[in-house]
Amino acid sequence: MSGWDIDVPGVEGALRNTREATSALKDELADYVADIQHAGTSAGTIAAAGTPEKGGNGGAGGSSAGIIAAALGYFAQHTQEELLFVAARAGQSMNGAYQATSEYIKGDLTMAARAQHDALRAPDVKALTAQARKGGGKP
Repeated sequence: MSGWDIDVPGVEGALRNTREATSALKDELADYVADIQHAGTSAGTIAAAGTPEKGGNGGAGGSSAGIIAAALGYFAQHTQEELLFVAARAGQSMNGAYQATSEYIKGDLTMAARAQHDALRAPDVKALTAQARKGGGKP
């Protein structure tokens, strides 16, 4: 007895539901970046009384970023890896479940166990970040 008892149709349904839920992730991440940029440009700057305000939508032609825009930029920069990790982990988990189930169906329980183990490893976020900055696909 192998100890494995996979409900193949259940896995297929879970993968289908997960794929549907994560398919919008790319668009949502793009919206996230656009929303942060918009918030930063809309925030304006803090100016001393009696001096013309620069930056933001209310600026008089200036281009200096205000403290809110700087904080949002810092936040976006430092959350990029976390967002990439979530997306990579979801993809890796779905792929691992698919591969393990495929091997289970073929009767290769050793390969199924290896696929399950590989899916549990943390994604290499630094490689994903470098690849994303190059504008490419999977590393």
